[in-house]
Amino acid sequence: MLSYAGSLYLRKDLIRTSMRIIIPVVLLLFFLSGCGGGDTSTVTFRVTVPPALTENGVFITGNDPVLGDWDPGRIKLERIDDTTWARSFSLPKGKELEFKITGGNWLREAADSGGRISANLKYEVAGDTTLSFSVPAWFNSYRSDTLVITEKRVAKGAPELDLFGGWRYAPGDDIRWSDPKTDDSMLKTVSPRLHSDSSATREWQGTGWFRMPFILDSALWGKEITLMVWDLGEITIWYNGKNIFSETGSGDERKPFVFNMRFDTGREHLLSVRYENGDIHKFIDSRFNTGFAISIMNTDSAFLAVAESTRFMTFNKTLFSVVPVVLIMLHMFLFIFYPEQKHNLYYALCLTGFAGVVWFNYGRATATGTGDLLLAHILGNIAVPFATMFGQLTAWSLVKRTIPKRLWFYVAGFVLMIILNILTTSWWLASLNYVYFITAMSDLVISVLRTDKKEARHGGWLALAGFGLLIFFVVYQILLDYAVIVTPFFGTTQVYVYGLLGLVISMSLYLSYNFAFLNKDLKKQLQTVKELSDKTLEQERIAASLEMERRLVEAENERRKAELEAARDLQLSLLPAKLPDIPGLGLASHIETATEVGGDYYDFFRGEDGSLMIAVGDATGHGLKAGNMVIATKALLNSLSGSTVLPEILMSANGSIKKMNLKMLTMCLALVRIRGDVLEYASAGMPHLLIRRGDTGIVEQHLLKAMPLGAFTGFPYAGSEIPFRKGDTLVVMSDGLTELFNSNGETAGIDRVAEWLASAPASSAGDVLASIRSNAGTWRGDEPLRDDLTILVVQKKD
Repeated sequence: MLSYAGSLYLRKDLIRTSMRIIIPVVLLLFFLSGCGGGDTSTVTFRVTVPPALTENGVFITGNDPVLGDWDPGRIKLERIDDTTWARSFSLPKGKELEFKITGGNWLREAADSGGRISANLKYEVAGDTTLSFSVPAWFNSYRSDTLVITEKRVAKGAPELDLFGGWRYAPGDDIRWSDPKTDDSMLKTVSPRLHSDSSATREWQGTGWFRMPFILDSALWGKEITLMVWDLGEITIWYNGKNIFSETGSGDERKPFVFNMRFDTGREHLLSVRYENGDIHKFIDSRFNTGFAISIMNTDSAFLAVAESTRFMTFNKTLFSVVPVVLIMLHMFLFIFYPEQKHNLYYALCLTGFAGVVWFNYGRATATGTGDLLLAHILGNIAVPFATMFGQLTAWSLVKRTIPKRLWFYVAGFVLMIILNILTTSWWLASLNYVYFITAMSDLVISVLRTDKKEARHGGWLALAGFGLLIFFVVYQILLDYAVIVTPFFGTTQVYVYGLLGLVISMSLYLSYNFAFLNKDLKKQLQTVKELSDKTLEQERIAASLEMERRLVEAENERRKAELEAARDLQLSLLPAKLPDIPGLGLASHIETATEVGGDYYDFFRGEDGSLMIAVGDATGHGLKAGNMVIATKALLNSLSGSTVLPEILMSANGSIKKMNLKMLTMCLALVRIRGDVLEYASAGMPHLLIRRGDTGIVEQHLLKAMPLGAFTGFPYAGSEIPFRKGDTLVVMSDGLTELFNSNGETAGIDRVAEWLASAPASSAGDVLASIRSNAGTWRGDEPLRDDLTILVVQKKD
């Protein structure tokens, strides 16, 4: 039943013609030349068939893939004239062929004038030749243009008897044509399908009468059979002058109509049909079949057929509605909850389009009216570019960070398809859809080949593999449907479903892979957060004022920046707000950090005896750890600065820092106490102390080698006393000055810094500092500061 409905509205023969224009001739020639190979011969099959039997075309099938592997509707012969059909094939010599001629299915198998099916035709390929045959009738047997219904033809288990041809047509509306006595010998024979090329369609007036005389086997007299009726208008049926069915007023809009009738006795019988359809003219250019079809079935078999039809329709509606809707909703929700992955939105819309393609094509095959057919035709044609465009967007979003601007070309093509479908129902719209698909998919393939792997998403290749399968199987389906190739895929001609299945499976695999990757990445990031949190807690034991919370991975950089800025503000607050005013001494200082939080530090401590202790420190590293060490050192010096012996201060601070268990974190520290004309000096790993004598201008370098604070417990720090007279200038620095790099990768060194001090003006401590900084800036040039830099200048006034 539905198999007939599908064949009723599929326009393969006409679309094939258009595809021969669309598909490049070079591809066709290449394929045909590639299929030959070896020692072959050209065999031409030439068949003569009455025009009344050829509305569906004439087909050949046989025991070779070239002949369709016994698929009765695969290999169509080409029309030469009204009665002659022919086609040539390249076949290997010695091949023993078995074949048959059909009308497109096994119900229309070639038969003799008595309606009997002949055995398989046979031929052994020996060379180039032409084989000619004549087909007077199909298996649905006609005798002298009159159908013969035998008991075998409507026996239980026999296929339905489709009344395709042999109908005598009378235009207009005249009830006389229901009367078996009315002479219809002058009427022409047509098919009730009312194809757009039919003469009955061209002269259609909204209503017409069709009469089917048939001869009934006496074994069937008085027997009950079942009629199955499918139409796109309104139909009324008479049998031997009796009205046995009227669609108008039946109260049942479900099609096909299935009802029982009982044969009358007698040899000659007549079915008369009044068919009304005022919309047929709308489909002249679309090449649809807009008429009706009637099948006769065994009553017992009809129940099974209807049940199978119902099961088939239920299965298709479930498959092409529930399954796509579930997948569409899944990916729409994924997009809603994670909008950054726009490919989920594009894929959901792509699935919507593909579901529409299948659903509306199915709707065309099962339409119960011309309005339904027109709507399914328009929406089906629009669904193809819709699915194609969003499929391309899905693939692009998987392999590119930005969508190419040429997307607007495909958007414009989609809008054009909408406009064309509104304006016309012409058959060439289907061909235009294939042009759109092939263009878009070719562009997609080129885009994938040119894509940088770094742009592609993790696991995106899985989804792209699905699109590759879809492209392959759709192109294979196009070539198969339009007879460019004749070899089915694993015995089936509906190969595009493999492409859809492959796309769905690959996207599911991609989704699973993507979830797994995100979970692994999330675990890794969470582990990183945990480690960083542990380190933060360790730091917070030293300075409770530091930030205690960390953001998730996405906000980690911002959080760290804010935290480092807070720590920098804290560190700067630990430095003296202003330099102390000491009679007889001029002071100047400069500190510059290489990162947000540096490790350099300086401070001043006034003694009760009027002395001034200066501390300059350099914590190892930079950032939070170094900042925390500065805080700890500041606290220790505040409590230890009252000691009169500088090495004891260093040893006490060393012990305290070591007890903090700061692992590899240490503090270099120089302590200088100026008491009268004597400078007391102790160092824990700091660079040279520079003193320029005011009377001679000579620059002295003083160095006490020792380990930084926190390196070793109980390290014996030493001290020294240095004369510091009027006019002398003291420079205490961190290693950021001596290790200052220039553009050649060279460091300044202590000797060059001593030269800068020697050449500095002696007017004030500030002038000395400015001169040293100027020389340092010239040496450094555009090189970034790689280490914290601290310079402290003390000048004893005259």
